[in-house]
Amino acid sequence: METERLKRILASHALYILTEGEDGEVANLQRSDFSHFDLDSADLRYANLNYANLSHADLRAVDFRDCKIRYANLSDSYLGRAFFIKADLTGSDLNKAYLNRANFSFANLTGADLRGATVEETDFRYSILAKSNFSQLDLRNCKLNEANLTKANLSGANLTKVDLTSAILTDADLSHTDLRGANLTNVDLTSANLIGAKMDNLA
Repeated sequence: METERLKRILASHALYILTEGEDGEVANLQRSDFSHFDLDSADLRYANLNYANLSHADLRAVDFRDCKIRYANLSDSYLGRAFFIKADLTGSDLNKAYLNRANFSFANLTGADLRGATVEETDFRYSILAKSNFSQLDLRNCKLNEANLTKANLSGANLTKVDLTSAILTDADLSHTDLRGANLTNVDLTSANLIGAKMDNLA
């Protein structure tokens, strides 16, 4: 997308946010190419970013609350402290993304690919993570209580001391996952694959 056109769209979107919808319009950036762009701290609440290319972009502290980001490419992007509360990221590619301290609470990440992502203190509470791929990730210090991880791939992940209270892990792949010290209170592990998993605190 041309820089000047993007500026016009974002200006109109900012006016929409400022006037609470009385002026301006919600940004429709579907299928746009933002690869390698710097959108540091932008307010993109409610925007349509479905199928957008945001790979390698600087998106630190961007506000994506209530955004549509379905099947978007966010691979290798910098998303530290970004807000994805209630955003729809179904099928999105977050491979190797930097997600430290990002907030995905109440978001929908069904089928998202997070392999190779950095997830220090990332908040996934109450989010839908069904069929998502967290394989081999170090998830220590992440928040996953009450998350829906049905059929998620957590094979080989490090979940040491993670709070999984009331999480749904039905049919999840937890093979060779380290769950030592994790809070598994009221966790649903129905039909989960626990082959080779390390566990010492099953409530």
